[in-house]
Amino acid sequence: MATNSANTSTSHTGNGSAGPFSISFPYVGEIDVDVFVGGVLKTKTTHYTFTSATQITFTSGNEPSNGTAILIQRDTEIGSAQVDFTDGSVLTETDLDTNTKQLLFGIQELTDDYVKRDGTQTVKANLVFEGSTDDDNETTLAITNPTDDRTITLPDRSGTVITSGDTGTVTSTMIADGTILNADVNASAAIDGTKISPNFGSQNIVTSGTVDGRDVSADGSKLDGIDAGAKDDQTAAEIRTLVESASDSNVFTDADHSKLNAIEASATADQTDAEIRTAVENATDSNVFTDADHSKLNAIEANATQDQTDAEIRAAVEAATDSNVFTDADHTKLNGIETSADVTDATNVDAAGAVMNTDLGTKGQILVGDGSGDPSALSVGTNNYVLVADSSEATGVKWATVPAGSGMSNLVEDTSPQLGGDLDINGQDIVTTSNGDIDLDPNGSGKVVAKGNATRGSGQIKLNCEQNSHGVIIKGPPHSANADYTLTLPNTDGAANQVLKSDGSGNLDWVNQTTDTIVGGATGVDFNDNVKSRYGSSNELEVYHDSTYNIIDNANADLHIKHGTEFQAKFNQDGAVEIYYDGNVRLATTNAGLTATGTVTATTFSGSGASLTSLPAANLTGTLPAISATNLTNVPAANITGALPAISAANLTNIPAANITGTLPAISAANLTNVPAANITGTLPAIDGSNLTGITAGAQGGGGESIFFESEIAMDQDYTISTDHNALVAGPLTINATLTINSPSVVTIP
Repeated sequence: MATNSANTSTSHTGNGSAGPFSISFPYVGEIDVDVFVGGVLKTKTTHYTFTSATQITFTSGNEPSNGTAILIQRDTEIGSAQVDFTDGSVLTETDLDTNTKQLLFGIQELTDDYVKRDGTQTVKANLVFEGSTDDDNETTLAITNPTDDRTITLPDRSGTVITSGDTGTVTSTMIADGTILNADVNASAAIDGTKISPNFGSQNIVTSGTVDGRDVSADGSKLDGIDAGAKDDQTAAEIRTLVESASDSNVFTDADHSKLNAIEASATADQTDAEIRTAVENATDSNVFTDADHSKLNAIEANATQDQTDAEIRAAVEAATDSNVFTDADHTKLNGIETSADVTDATNVDAAGAVMNTDLGTKGQILVGDGSGDPSALSVGTNNYVLVADSSEATGVKWATVPAGSGMSNLVEDTSPQLGGDLDINGQDIVTTSNGDIDLDPNGSGKVVAKGNATRGSGQIKLNCEQNSHGVIIKGPPHSANADYTLTLPNTDGAANQVLKSDGSGNLDWVNQTTDTIVGGATGVDFNDNVKSRYGSSNELEVYHDSTYNIIDNANADLHIKHGTEFQAKFNQDGAVEIYYDGNVRLATTNAGLTATGTVTATTFSGSGASLTSLPAANLTGTLPAISATNLTNVPAANITGALPAISAANLTNIPAANITGTLPAISAANLTNVPAANITGTLPAIDGSNLTGITAGAQGGGGESIFFESEIAMDQDYTISTDHNALVAGPLTINATLTINSPSVVTIP
């Protein structure tokens, strides 16, 4: 089976002709080949036919036009195995190859369509998701043809994907902490102040920097006092110009300053202090300090500033000893406390409708209301009771057992709990303690079912290892199998080296591998390196792979290769190797070398040729050098042309009678040896047989009580053994047809 090509499709371009168009890939059957013209699937016989295993031709009127894309694609049928092996089936190369090709081609097509060598998956079309219901409604994941390589990375978490078809709302559960950055918020986005913490209400905040902890309400009055267009980077010249332009600014010029410098310190005029003061006070904008004003100024510290912020002032006050500044929250709490309130008198607190810690002095008490505004403590409930609503109770609730059918009771005490819906274990395990079992006990004909669906595939049961790092999965058949069947396990654990075998009806039993047939599946029967397949009662034949070589070991017997009744090769133990053609040995090894029967054709030859004999003249071309005929033997007369020189016949031996023509002179038979009987015809004169050697009678019989000395190895016609004779065949006998041996007595055939 030479099917190594992973090519699964062939592309052509239409030229207006019917073809033929080649198929470059192997396939199991014509049903596995799809033909598309212009993206449309065509029908065999109607639109095209197979002119050979590697070509198709379009029918008349269906010839693809010029430039039309033609795609010939393999789509191997994998719904069922091409060959269904049953118990006792004979494993043939053809059947194994057919099933192996079906599996190999299916994997090649899957790999070609979806999977790359690096493990990534490439989908050449849109992804379509059926959902849990097999109907006409599907979700298609479509993609625009990319102009460059793109990567979409899904986050490492569960959740819901928001699409353009949704309302555009992103819930808090879809946003991980810290994942929204400044760049993620559009500059024009309008975010309601009530959705920002702290709550800014409906006020708008516009800033290019930061907002510190100052009281915006208090500082707002300061900001209101700043003229529009005011700036903090005015130069001294700009400030002087603005001051001088103001009414009553009275800015001193340099000349004025020079005049003042010329006045001596403590200079006085003729005016008295009272006159001067009166004059100053009468002047506009003099702002003379009174004694009271002076006292206030004296109370101000040397480094006091008037531009301290509320926050700076608060920080300074809080830093002072025993300042104990109240926060706004503290002030709100104080406003809520009544005059002369006593927080340590439980009677007064209870009378006021409040609750103290001492009111819940017993473990398990719950604070409940009765509608009056005064809460009370609900007494401790009975073990395993639950809190239920009851309008007949003053508090509206009470401790009670769970009524049947109204909810889940204690699973430990309830011997027959029932679920009102699916049990979701929320990613947790169902475990036992003290090596306890987990029993699933369906009632009657019920079954434990591991469900599957269109998303998860077939139902699966996984048996993990002790570290839960890997395991074995038992998987149900696919939906396409459309079959329900039962496998019944045997009632024992079997013996060593036994395997499970089905009786064809789903009943499994333990059988011995040495006596029962091993039937391969779709992928055949697999053996690891150095695992031997043995045949014969004493393991006479072994077939295996030793990680380097494929080995057939006929350790205790000869190895024969046959086709039907005809031998093709024999490998004799510690002996000859024989290669057959049409039942005849053509090539054999001996202890002396190699024997070939028939014509041996070689394109080249190397060596001296010193030992070459019986070379036909037709194979000798050109002019031969002068040679000595001293050692020439068995030269056929047909190969000697022309007139031979006079020679002595003293050394002539083994000359076939067919090569001697004409009348021989009288000769002495003193030296005649090894004369085959077939070469002696007519009636021989009476001779002395004392020197006769090497005479073979052959397979002869008759009234002279002759014995079989030799026999052929193959029988091609009927044979009748003579009356009063036994027949003995020396060695194995091959009967090449349905023949009859007629015998009046006993026939012994090894």
